[in-house]
Amino acid sequence: MRSVDMDPHETRGTQIAAYFDVDGTLTDTSSVTPLAWFRRRRGRLSDRIWAASLLLRGPWWMALYRLNNDAGNREIYCSYAGMNAAWVRGEANACFELCIKPRLMLPMVQRLEALKQSGMRIVLVTGGLDFIMQPVAAFLGAELIAPGLIEKNGLFTGAMSSPPLTGSAKYVAVCKHATHHNIDLHGSHAFGNEFADANMLHAVGHPVAVRPDGRLRKIAEKKSWTILDEKAE
Repeated sequence: MRSVDMDPHETRGTQIAAYFDVDGTLTDTSSVTPLAWFRRRRGRLSDRIWAASLLLRGPWWMALYRLNNDAGNREIYCSYAGMNAAWVRGEANACFELCIKPRLMLPMVQRLEALKQSGMRIVLVTGGLDFIMQPVAAFLGAELIAPGLIEKNGLFTGAMSSPPLTGSAKYVAVCKHATHHNIDLHGSHAFGNEFADANMLHAVGHPVAVRPDGRLRKIAEKKSWTILDEKAE
């Protein structure tokens, strides 16, 4: 499952953290949810045509993401190409309030708050784009590890400024964060909902699979990880 030659349980720091995936774990959203919101918000003819094409585009994206998470993310984020970066960033708080906040899963937010109150650092480790996830992190009082998009002449090119944050990349991100912040991964928690989160869950001593997909469920059951079902209650 891991493609990185390191043992996270050797990381013995003085702090404890809880690492959370966002889409499907803390929120009932996907990477397409805010993209569609921004397209509707802008409201150009090209956006209406794009929205109409989702009936064909959506199943292809889902199939590609399942086969290759990195390729799926890159393909979806290409749809930001040509959008004014300053406008998108300026609308990010509205996107959170109107699109993402209503889709927060209350039981998971309550669990996050309880862990924070116990003194844990809360870190969002997400494949969602940084400008979308920053308001989420601010609302939850969390740190954020997320990728971004390249800008040229004030417009998004549709290309990512760093590799997609899925699979082993999440594992590496958690290990680097722990090393930099003196975090004891053996005593830390991680929460994810899909196979792409399995590496991140492996990085900590207390992994939790949240309404896991079939592949993650098999791993969680085999390794006796905690599984939360039914709206993560």
